[in-house]
Amino acid sequence: MDSNGLADPYVKLHLLPGASKSNKLRTKTLRNTRNPVWNETLTYHGLTEDDMQRKTLRWVD
Repeated sequence: MDSNGLADPYVKLHLLPGASKSNKLRTKTLRNTRNPVWNETLTYHGLTEDDMQRKTLRWVD
């Protein structure tokens, strides 16, 4: 947060378990806001139905 009380927030999304870069995505950074709203579609490529059943989506803000 800066001196005006504003921040530049973003969210990181991780598919767990997994440590590869393909399991990590990040939203765009929203500049100078305290009330961010993301209207984005993030896509994980190469996932199978089995992967979607076994993995957990975790977000870190």
